[in-house]
This record gives sequence, structure tokens and C-alpha cells, in this order.
Amino acid sequence: EVFWSQTGRHAKTFPSFLPILKLDRIYYRGIQLNSCSVHDEDPWPKLSDHAALSASFNL
Repeated sequence: EVFWSQTGRHAKTFPSFLPILKLDRIYYRGIQLNSCSVHDEDPWPKLSDHAALSASFNL
């Protein structure tokens, strides 16, 4: 899981307006992780009840 690999913990993603629960994941295998982010700033909390996650990889 990308956040566990990068920080040693899972990302807080729910609810998006004040993330306290670690509900969402991005799993990967066989590629190199560059970076990962939790998008909990505007406009994301208005678009979903879960904060958006993103990750960048080297293929």
C-alpha cells in the first residue's frame, strides 16, 4: 500500500472535511513508488465524502 510504504502508516481519508479514519488504499506491486498524496483541501471535500488519494510511479 503506497502510504504504508512511504510513511509507515495508512492515510486518513474519511470524512473528507476532517479526515480521521483510515479507510482507503492504493495497492501496487512490481513498480517503483515515487510519491503519494491525500487531497483533503478545496475543492475535494465538496466532491466526495472520502478524501481523494493519488500516487506517482516509475514504470
